[in-house]
Amino acid sequence: MKNIAIVTYNFLPYAASFGGVSRVTYLTKFLKERSYDVKIISTKGIFYSYFGNEWLQNEDVDYIGSTIHRKKQKNFNKGSQQTLFSHKIKGALKYLNKEVLIPDYGVLDVLKYIKKVNEYILSCKGDCTIILSAPPHSVNVLCLYIKRFHPKVKVILEYRDSWNTQPIFSKKNILANKISSHLEKLIINKADHFVYVSPVVLDMVENKFNISIKEKSKLIMNGYVASENVKETTCAYDKSKKLNLRGGYFGVINDFSDSYRSIYYLELLLSNSRSSIDLFGHVEFEKFDIDNSDNISYQGSLKHSEVYSIAQSYDYLVILHTEESSSLEPIPGKLFDYLYARKPIVCVMPLNSQVAKFILEHGIGIVVEPENVEGFNLNEALANFSFNNKLDITVYSREKQFENYLSIIND
Repeated sequence: MKNIAIVTYNFLPYAASFGGVSRVTYLTKFLKERSYDVKIISTKGIFYSYFGNEWLQNEDVDYIGSTIHRKKQKNFNKGSQQTLFSHKIKGALKYLNKEVLIPDYGVLDVLKYIKKVNEYILSCKGDCTIILSAPPHSVNVLCLYIKRFHPKVKVILEYRDSWNTQPIFSKKNILANKISSHLEKLIINKADHFVYVSPVVLDMVENKFNISIKEKSKLIMNGYVASENVKETTCAYDKSKKLNLRGGYFGVINDFSDSYRSIYYLELLLSNSRSSIDLFGHVEFEKFDIDNSDNISYQGSLKHSEVYSIAQSYDYLVILHTEESSSLEPIPGKLFDYLYARKPIVCVMPLNSQVAKFILEHGIGIVVEPENVEGFNLNEALANFSFNNKLDITVYSREKQFENYLSIIND
């Protein structure tokens, strides 16, 4: 039996949205089903939900206590109840995370992580593999400790999002940026394997640091989880339906002025259309009055296993990321959930993003650039759209993608 520890900063049930922890959840399940002994090491925070994954309650998950993590969660989840003082704390934490702490605020808990990881390695007598799944990228710092004091332990870096090549994680301060970049390059070179989830990541990392790591790197994308709740195997969108279209949005959304997933873009999308959108997941509204909206409503959170059947009840599904520089790379698991539901995807993102390119290349939806949302006729665009039912989606299942992990773990 192979011993594997997956180290990640956010995990169930202390995550506000399942999207950010779905990969680790399903990777854990995939490995355990193949008789691997898997331990998860993560941070304890505010309790949210298991999102239908209650089996984890009986699994070997080791949490560390973190005051800074709980404070961050608390101040980011006050919604419309936020006070001026809360706003100031939120702003201070954001600045601290963005420009002062390297790589991020999670570095304040690194010593606690080192203790847990060291205990795990000793319990396995060094016969184990450590997967560091980021972001937050502070968990990557553990690579330096492990390779220094336990050099025979295999370390796999898993980039769910990249680090200094991703604008939302890189430092604007010149000195901090140099230190952070040097740290990332050192960690990547020390790691035994490098796993990334979006095709462009490897080239971006190699170009930035002038290194060649292809031999130890592997693309393992996100994907969908096959579900017996999915009734349709081809797109069931009724093109003859011209009015009162219903859309579904699954995931985190807010009304922050500097957000790349702002509810106001959905308002603009609907402004010239006879349509409505239902929201599922974690919402953070300070000013937007969801209760009095004419065409946007909040339906709460779901178990992930329920997403597919509910998604199939809508005419279209929405994916949103309006900030150009940070949208170029990521391909979230949500895209594959939508693909599996076999409904047209309405993508509000820049055309040069990986998600937009994927959607257009495979003929599974329409792309609206953020600057063109206002005045866009959604009904007309969907009436003229033809879904590509010939696309073989099986390669994009989680199981198919995770099979690529086995050769890395077993080498």
